[in-house]
Amino acid sequence: MLLSRASRLKKEANMDLKLFTSCALFVCNKWDEIKPSEVEEVKSEQIEKLTKKLGSFDPKSQIVYLSCKKAQKAQEYGVITGDFDDLISGISNLIVSSMQNNLQIYT
Repeated sequence: MLLSRASRLKKEANMDLKLFTSCALFVCNKWDEIKPSEVEEVKSEQIEKLTKKLGSFDPKSQIVYLSCKKAQKAQEYGVITGDFDDLISGISNLIVSSMQNNLQIYT
């Protein structure tokens, strides 16, 4: 649904899909429920499926794997988990990327 909307917007505004893919952040929550032996396989599948749909994107900066349950528990003790920090960084990068793309569109 999101991709078809993006495709329609692309046609209407004659924009490149790269503008949309650079403004995407994929959050894989409940990561604690994945068996450790299956982590790499699941990551690989997700990257493969997203690459097939989007063409090109940066999995290292655009996919965040986390457990909200663990992050929330850590915050109760005043700690920020690495995966939650990755989420905050990803959101920050998403905002910057979106602003840059808006400038490209309207200039």
